[in-house]
Amino acid sequence: FGAVRNENFGNGTPGKTGEQSFVLPGMKEANVLYFGGKWNVQGEYAETVDANEHVVFQYNAKGVYFVAGAKSGSITMEVTVDGKPIDSVMRGSDVFEKDGKTFVTITENRLYRIIDAKAASKHLLEFIISSPGLQAYTFTFG
Repeated sequence: FGAVRNENFGNGTPGKTGEQSFVLPGMKEANVLYFGGKWNVQGEYAETVDANEHVVFQYNAKGVYFVAGAKSGSITMEVTVDGKPIDSVMRGSDVFEKDGKTFVTITENRLYRIIDAKAASKHLLEFIISSPGLQAYTFTFG
C-alpha cells in the first residue's frame, strides 16, 4: 500500500507520497490495488484521511490476509466479497458479522485474517473504512 511497493496501483501514481484523493473506476483489473477517497500515502503504508474510504482488490486465492494498524484506538471496517457480506464458510478468523454485514476491527499493527476459503477462487474484495487513521501496509495471499 505504501509508495515504496505500490507498483500495482490502479488509480493513482505508483511511488507518489503525500495526501491524495482517489476515485474508484468502474472496471477493476485482477491483482491491481484501488483506493477510494482521501489517503495519505507514505513509504511503507497508506493511511485513511477521512471516513468512508475504500480499498478494492480482485484476487484469486484461498486465503487473504491484511497487514494493518490503527493510528490510535481501533477502527472497524466493513468487508465485502463480490459486493456482499463474506459468507461464513470463507470468513477469516478476524471477520465478524453484525446486522447482516461483515466487519474487521483493526487495532494494533498485525496480520488480520480476512478470507479463509476451502479452495482458491476469484473474487472482488472491498473494504469500507469508517474512520480516519487506518494504516494499511499490505495484502498477503495463501
